[in-house]
Amino acid sequence: MVIKPLTDHRILQERWCSERRWRGRVAREFCEFVSQLAAWDWFATLTFARALTAEVGVREASAFFTLLGFAAVEPVGWFAAAEVGRLGRRVHCHCLVTGVSSLQPAIWQQLVSCPNDS
Repeated sequence: MVIKPLTDHRILQERWCSERRWRGRVAREFCEFVSQLAAWDWFATLTFARALTAEVGVREASAFFTLLGFAAVEPVGWFAAAEVGRLGRRVHCHCLVTGVSSLQPAIWQQLVSCPNDS
């Protein structure tokens, strides 16, 4: 019978914990930075009826915000992050929007919703 010593994962575990703390700190600092860019009026998640790439998703978001700009009283500014969903691998965009305080989000949601969305 051969007895093998247990593998010591302490160093690997310490490195993993350190990396997680670092990623959390970077995320918090980035959120702080973005929060100071503008007085954000809306947070929106844009989903799409068809499968597309992240690049096309951001382009579609840009077109939507250009449309909002024609209706808004103030200039519209926005920040978007495209993400691929875990289920279905579909692209969607998380967005912060400024300059739209004069608009009603529920009306815009109805205007751009696809009839097949539920």
